Amino acid sequence: MKKVASTVGQAVCWSIVALFACSQASCVYYAGATTYTVQRTTGTAYLSATERNGQWDTDGPPPRGGDITVRSLYRKLERAATYSTRGTAKEYEMSELLPLGRYLLTSVREVGTAVEGNDTIHYYEVQFEEGNGGAR
Repeated sequence: MKKVASTVGQAVCWSIVALFACSQASCVYYAGATTYTVQRTTGTAYLSATERNGQWDTDGPPPRGGDITVRSLYRKLERAATYSTRGTAKEYEMSELLPLGRYLLTSVREVGTAVEGNDTIHYYEVQFEEGNGGAR
């Protein structure tokens, strides 16, 4: 009986030592939290929409403020006027394509139109946000 009691005592003692060792080892591990900040990029860009014979082209009508768009947005819009004996013509050229993605348009303003044959190309200045809200 004495041998059984000492075996049980040793098992309890070893359990306490193992529990103490495990609790000390867990102090080495650190469970930390990481904070991620989502940056919101805002800016001004330009886009165009083409109207053909009174109907919008395949991209559809121009987006409105509050829409999320996947259309191509450009950083620059340059206007040029051509003068000739036949009259004057306004031309627009967009350049510096923004990275393709989803952009939340906060405002849309038409800045000009150009006629090419049966097509009327409408040019818009947009304020956009990318980042939160599914943009990009």
